[in-house]
Order: sequence, then C-alpha cells, then structure tokens
Amino acid sequence: MISIAHLGPTGTFSELAAAAFANNFEPDTTALKAYSTIAQAIYATVEGETQFCVVPVENSIGGGVTITLDTLWEVDDIHVQQSFTLPVQHALISEASSVGDIQTIYSHPQALAQCREWLAKHLPKVNLVRASSTAEPLPKLKQDNSAAAIASPWGAKIYDLPVLAHPINDYADNYTRFWILGRQLSTGGQYTSLAFSLVRN
Repeated sequence: MISIAHLGPTGTFSELAAAAFANNFEPDTTALKAYSTIAQAIYATVEGETQFCVVPVENSIGGGVTITLDTLWEVDDIHVQQSFTLPVQHALISEASSVGDIQTIYSHPQALAQCREWLAKHLPKVNLVRASSTAEPLPKLKQDNSAAAIASPWGAKIYDLPVLAHPINDYADNYTRFWILGRQLSTGGQYTSLAFSLVRN
C-alpha cells in the first residue's frame, strides 16, 4: 500500500490534491494519511511513515507557503518528485441564518489573505481567527451559529454544512501549486528547485 501524507483533517485542499495524486496509481493501492500540520506531514515522509507527501508551496495570490519552505530547509533526504497546480475556490461556510449574523471567521492564513477584499466589503468588523487548515474549524461550526469558516465547498459537503457564499476569493484565477515529496531521488523534470545560504550575510 502506498501511503500519502497531507495536511488534515478531512476536507482540506491538501487532501484534495493528495487524492488527485493518488489517481496516478492503480485503484485501492493508496492510503491518504492526514496530519495536523504541514511540518508533521513532511516529517512523516522523511522518517519513512509514508512514501509521499503532498504539500502546498505557493499560491498565485497569497505567495509562498512559509511553513512548507521553512520545514524543507530543515530536513535532508527528501526530494520534489512532481509539481502541479489546482484551482482554489473558497466558500463562506456557516450555520448562521445570514452573512450579517457572523461574528467570527476561522481559516488558514493563506485563505484569509486570498479573501481579504471580499471580507473587507461584506464583513469589515468580523473577528478573523487563524486556523491550522481550512478544514480544521468545520466540525466546530455546528456548535456556534455566529461562527463561520472559509474552506472548500467540498469540505462543506463532507461535514454537512451550509455554504452562505461562493466563491469569495478576490481573484477568479486563484491557483495553488503543490509539491509531491518523496525520499527517492528525482531524475527528470523541467525544473530544479534549490535552497542555499551565504557564509556571511
């Protein structure tokens, strides 16, 4: 069984990307494994718990995903196997009766940044709270009608939650680049990624 690490819980864009990568293999030969942080997912592959890891590396609007880049700087013996992009459309998900009833919105910092203008226009006074992933707040929304999350419509469907607005990302051409990481050397491809530091700054 080929195990593939990704940022969890169920319903994240990373899981969607991992599922897309899993389609490259024969049916029923892969298992997706969710981890609480991107760093944990990367280390799972470094330490041999999983064969591959799927991580977001940059977004066309929000820029580089710092935690991915910082973690890769810390580790050895892991290599980029493949790169691909996925379109990202965010939804406002909540049990609130209307958008105006929302007092707090939870989401990953990248998602909050990608919806900044929409939030400023429609919910300028709402409390924005960072979460470890877009899906992490979803199970909690049924307990608080004044709370909402910015996540994927797919995540809303998984947790049986209403979508109040979609899409809410500021730019329609919103894409995230994902890297497939593995311990084996990558011997082909069109691009090479390098990280280096100077002896003196």
